[in-house]
Amino acid sequence: MMSESGINHSLESARIYINLLVDELIVYYHNAKEERQRLSAISNPDEEEFTLLEEIELLTGDIRGYASQVKISGKLRNEEEAASQLQKMRVFDVTTIEKWYFESGEDFWHLKLYLKMLDYLRCLLIEYIKLSQMQLLH
Repeated sequence: MMSESGINHSLESARIYINLLVDELIVYYHNAKEERQRLSAISNPDEEEFTLLEEIELLTGDIRGYASQVKISGKLRNEEEAASQLQKMRVFDVTTIEKWYFESGEDFWHLKLYLKMLDYLRCLLIEYIKLSQMQLLH
């Protein structure tokens, strides 16, 4: 089991990394602007409840919202609910995203990188919550 100082160090390192990753995601999102515009032109909203871009925006808002809580206050409100929601937000469990991601071949490189990093941020937030809960136990 980790010592209290080890947990504190890991928690602080994760918080710093979450902050850096949020900043990187902004750059990745900006770099994918042309690809998002191309996707918007070919999306068919009648096939699914939400278009591919809408699905991406929903995940972005939710995941980055949790990351903003960590960035601003160093903690998440209602960690249990946040952990549960983040577990359910697997980027590649969204059928529309998964289908497009694997069927689009080598195209949309920037947007695919953005999605991978967004999912990584989601995983890092889950780890942050676990570390935070471990800290409370010590």
